Amino acid sequence: MFRVFSLLAALLVVVGVGGGCAQKPPPALEAPAARVTLGHFSGTPLSGPTSQPGGAIAPAQALQVAVELWAMRQMPAEGLSSPGMQLKLIASTRGGIRVLPSARLTSGLRWATESAAESVAAATRADQTGNVVSMLAQTAALPPGATMIVDVPDDSAGSSRRVQVAIHYPRTAGAAPAVEAAITVDGPSMEDAAGAGQATDRELLALAPLAVGDGRTLVLAMPYRFSKSPAQALCAVIHVAGGTDDPAHAEALRVCLENLKRSADEAGAAAKGFAPGAARWTGLEAAIAALSDASVRRASLVYLCGQGEAAICQDVALVADDAAMDQLCAMVIKAAADPVVPRTAESLGWVLDRLSLQMLSQQLAAGKLPADLSAVLVQHTGQVGRSSAALEEVLKSAASRADLQTRLMAENFIQLEDSSPAARVAARVRACDWLVSRGAAPAGFDPLGPPRERREALEKALSGVSKVTPAGAAK
Repeated sequence: MFRVFSLLAALLVVVGVGGGCAQKPPPALEAPAARVTLGHFSGTPLSGPTSQPGGAIAPAQALQVAVELWAMRQMPAEGLSSPGMQLKLIASTRGGIRVLPSARLTSGLRWATESAAESVAAATRADQTGNVVSMLAQTAALPPGATMIVDVPDDSAGSSRRVQVAIHYPRTAGAAPAVEAAITVDGPSMEDAAGAGQATDRELLALAPLAVGDGRTLVLAMPYRFSKSPAQALCAVIHVAGGTDDPAHAEALRVCLENLKRSADEAGAAAKGFAPGAARWTGLEAAIAALSDASVRRASLVYLCGQGEAAICQDVALVADDAAMDQLCAMVIKAAADPVVPRTAESLGWVLDRLSLQMLSQQLAAGKLPADLSAVLVQHTGQVGRSSAALEEVLKSAASRADLQTRLMAENFIQLEDSSPAARVAARVRACDWLVSRGAAPAGFDPLGPPRERREALEKALSGVSKVTPAGAAK
C-alpha cells in the first residue's frame, strides 16, 4: 500500500511540475522600429534615379500600385517558390565596386504571382497567431519610365543594412503594360561579416517583366533579421492594375509627379550640370569619355543607359565580360562622336540599344556568343535572337526604338505560323512566350496545339476578330 501511495504522489508531482512549466505563447509580434518609406524616381532599379523629370500624363495612363509590407516570425509555409527562370539578372557590388554576381544576401528570396500570390496574400492578412505584423499599406501611381521603391532600413540607428523593393514600369512603345520587380539588399561585406567596419555588400535581383493585364498580384518574401526585432522575415504583397480617372488615383499621380521632380532635381544637382539641352549633353559626354577608362566604364555605361532608358544595353553592360565591354564601349564612343547623332539622351538611348544588338548579332554569327549574353538577347528579341540573319535584317530596317519593337513583334508572330515538324516546336514556343510577356500573343494560340487550332487562332488574330491577350492568357 505504501508503494502505491508513493507512486501516486510521484505522479502528482510530475503532473504538477509539468503543468507549471508549460510554455506560454510568445507575445504578438510588434512592427520593427524601422522608418519605412515609399518613393518614386525616373529610371530603372538598375540605373537608379536619373535627372529626367516625369512629364504631364493623364491618370489613366499611370498604373495603380497597392503595396503591403509585412514583418513575420518565419517565412510563409506554402505557396512560394524560388524565382528560378523568372530571374532576369543578379548584380552585386562591394563598397560601391562591382564584383562577381552572387546571391549571398538574397539567397532565400521566394516569390509567387497570380492565384498563388493571391492565396499567400489572403493567408497573411487573415493571420491570427500574432506572428505577422503590418509595416506598410499604401497605394501609389506609377507612370511609364518611373520606378516605385519601398525602402526598409534596419531598426538600429547607424546600421547600413536595408532592403528595397522596387517596381518599374518600362516605357515600351506598342506593348501592353508590364512591370519589372526587383529587390535590393544591403548588408555587411563578407570581409566584414561582424559589422565592425564600414564595408557594405549590395545585391540586386531583378525579375523578368510581368504583364499587368486585368491586374497582377506579386508576392516577394525573404528571410531577414532586424537588429532589435524578433521578426525573421519580410513579405511584400504588390498588386498592379491599369490606371483610371478616379480622383484618388489622380491625387496619387500628383504626389508621384512631385516625387519624380524632386528626385530628378537631386540627381541633376549631384551630376553637376546635367541640365536640359546642351548642358545636359555636356554631362553625358563626360560619361561617354569615361567609357575609355576600364576601371569605371561599366558604371558609366549603366549610367548612360539609365539616362537614355536603354534597357537592352543596360542588361548587356551588367553581364558582358571584359572583351565584350571593350568592343561595345569602342562602338559607343565612335557613334557618339558622329555629328549626325542628335545630342539628346533619348537619341543616345536608341544608339546604345542598337549598338548592343549589333554586337550581339556579330558574336552570334561567329558562334562566339556567351550563354549569359545569349539569354539577354533572347529576353529582348524572342526567337529573332536565335538567328543572326533575322536580327541583322530587323536592325537594318528599324529607324527607332518603337520601330524596332514593332518589327520584332512581327517577326516573332511569323514564327507562330511555322507548321514544320518537331524541330521547329521550340521556335514556336520561344516566339509565343516572348509575345505573351509583352501582352501580344494571339488569343487562344497554343504553340503545342494541333496545327488546325493554331492556324484558326492566327487567322482570327490577323483578321482582327481576336484581340491581343494579356500575358499569361496563352498557355
